[in-house]
This record gives sequence, structure tokens and C-alpha cells, in this order.
Amino acid sequence: MTEKREILGLWWLPSNTEERWVGTLTLEPDRSPRLVVTVPKAFVQLDRKTQSAIHGHDQHGKSITLLFPSPSRSRGSAALSQIDFTANYAVLGLQLTDHTAFCVHSLSLRVQHLYEWSGITGFCKDDPGTLHDFNIRYTRPEKQTFQIDSDLSLELQATYWIKHSSKEKNLEEDLVLSFESRRGLDLSRCKDLLNAIRHLLHFAVLQPVYPLNITLFRTDCGNTYNGRFIPNEIELWNSIIRERVESECLSERWVFQFKDVQTDFGAFMAKWLDYVEKFGEPLGCYFMTVYHRPPHTVEHLSLTQAFEAYHGIKYVSHKGRDFKDKIKQLAEANKPYLKGFIDDPADFAVTVLHNRNYYTHHNPKWKKDGRVVSGGDLYRLNEKLRLLFQMCVLADMGIRSERFKRLRRQLVSHIIDYV
Repeated sequence: MTEKREILGLWWLPSNTEERWVGTLTLEPDRSPRLVVTVPKAFVQLDRKTQSAIHGHDQHGKSITLLFPSPSRSRGSAALSQIDFTANYAVLGLQLTDHTAFCVHSLSLRVQHLYEWSGITGFCKDDPGTLHDFNIRYTRPEKQTFQIDSDLSLELQATYWIKHSSKEKNLEEDLVLSFESRRGLDLSRCKDLLNAIRHLLHFAVLQPVYPLNITLFRTDCGNTYNGRFIPNEIELWNSIIRERVESECLSERWVFQFKDVQTDFGAFMAKWLDYVEKFGEPLGCYFMTVYHRPPHTVEHLSLTQAFEAYHGIKYVSHKGRDFKDKIKQLAEANKPYLKGFIDDPADFAVTVLHNRNYYTHHNPKWKKDGRVVSGGDLYRLNEKLRLLFQMCVLADMGIRSERFKRLRRQLVSHIIDYV
């Protein structure tokens, strides 16, 4: 479990290292890092200039950097004041002048659904035991390494924790995915790699995906013991971190798993990283509907824009092609897997066009054929668009088309329009 943490320490601005304040940094899932400091100054004397970073260290002297801080509120009197800062990132174990100085050589991630997706485990399942005789055997799996390009590699490593008490023995297993780079990864690249993994797992499990923990390492940050270099662990915190959630336990409910793409996984990841960069705009429009709950009309516009961008990028169709024809072409390509859901791609494309145009321009002419829908009907139309977009992406990834039927499990059975 990712637990709330409160870190008491000394804090200062890089522009004024002599003036230091006592304060507490709070880290918890789904919230930005928050720092509350007490300043021995009158409220009117506070410096409210925007800072690129805040430096500090905890009670043990461990360095901490807050990147992109912003004071949310200040309060005080004639002698003492209190400032509440929020920050985009908290970097525990490293002091940086600002975000441009961020450079690491390893990015290690624990992510929701990753362990279940991988199928990697050290639990031996070939010894069922008896009713009164239980045998649990565990052997830590070997690390798997895949080369993505000449500089970037990826590792999958199982981890475990053992807890013993007088009446309980507990062994918990998880999986860590690490990107390794000799040249180094800046903050933007780390964010891109994290999002690429989140997007990949989403198309496998059809759920929002968040990191549980982000750990960094540098080749010049650590200690040497008996001739062996041990890198220091650096933690990266921001509001995207969440707690663990229940995941799929049945393989047949996953759209795909690691075992389906394990052969030459390095090449697969290289292709996927290129894909999310090339199709960043349509994926961004699609994921807006995954990680947010917009009104049905806004969701419809976001999904149709995803198709507009997707088709334009894939088929270089930015000019001279009607949007209706683009939707029809994509629906025709996936018609065998849309049976009973979209049986007439041409008619479906016209409906999508009329709704996209109506909710964009709100012109009554698009209502004359009775195709403009709202409420539950618009929700169902958006479901069809979402399934079609998922099929397009999965096909581009090389996932077998017979898996597309598994996409239907995310559809709602009944829609009720409340008056």
C-alpha cells in the first residue's frame, strides 16, 4: 500500500541558502506534494516571487528538491508567518537547481495491473498439498532484460516481501519494470516512458492505470562497498501516484498479456514507444475520456477528434477526404468484430458525422434526418466509437484480431435515462 508520509525537515530557496525554515512535507496518493513552513518574518515581508525549486533535507540529512513549487496561501502576524507550498514533483534523495538539471540513468516503476499482466511469479504451483498439509514454495524468477535501442533497455524483475509473526507468515510478490539508459533520461523522457507503460497496460486491461511507486538511480549517486558500487535510491513523487487496485485474475478476460508479446519484446516496445509519439494527438483525445468523466457531448467530440487525427496521421488524409468516409473506412476494416454492434458502417458513419457536426456547430440542419442523439443513445454511440478506436490501436500493435471480442466486456448492459 502506498501510504501517506509526513517528512519534517529544513527548507530553503536556492536563491537564499542562508535563510532556512522548519516545515513538514506531506506526500500521499492522488495529491500534489505539499510543504508547510514557518517563516520568522512578518506577513508583509514575505517574498512571493515564483521559484523554480525549493531545497531541503529531512531529519537524517537526506536531500529533497521540490520542482515547480507554487505558494497556495500565506498567513501570519507581525513576527511569524506560515506558507503553504504545493509542488508538481518531489525528488527525494537528490538536490537539483531546477528541472533542467534532472538526469537519471534508471527509471523503475511499480504500476497498477503490471504484475497481473506479466504473469511472472516465483510461486510454484505444482505442489497442491492436501487438506491438512500445505506446501508453499517460492523461487524468485530471474530478471528479464530486453534491448529497445542502442541506448535504452528494459528490465522486468520480480520483488517480494516477507512478514513473520507468531501466528502469521506472509510473502507478498510484485513486479518492477525498469528503463536503463547510459546517456541519461531527463524529466520529460521519464514522463513519456511512464505514460507509454500506462497506455500499454490500459489497452490490455481496459482500465485507467496509475503508478504505485517511481524510483530513480544515477551512476554518480551512491556508495562503494568492498569494491562494489551501490546506487542510492531516489524517489519521485507527484499527484499521479495511486494505491493498488484489484486487477483481472482470469487470463481470458485480458485483451492481451505479456506472454502474447514476449517474443522479441524489445522490438515490440521500440515500436510502441514510436507509436505513442507518432499518434500522441489521437491517443491524447482518447485518454481524456478514460481518465476524466466529461459530459457525453464533450466525450463525443473528443473521440471524433481522436479519429480525425488518427486517420490523418495513418493515411495522410488531412486534405480532400470527408470525415464520414474516414469513419466508414475504419468501421469496414473491423466489421467482422463489430457484428451486432455496428452492422452497417456507412449508416454508422453518417450518424457519427451528424452528431459531430451538430455538437460542434449546433446547427439545426444536422437534425433534419433524425440522427442527432442525446442521453443514453449518445452514450451508446460513444461506446461504439471507443471500441472502434481500441480495435484500430490493437491492430496497429499486432494483437490478434480474435481478441477483439474481449473488448465488449466493458460495455454496459442497460442504460437508463433519468428525467
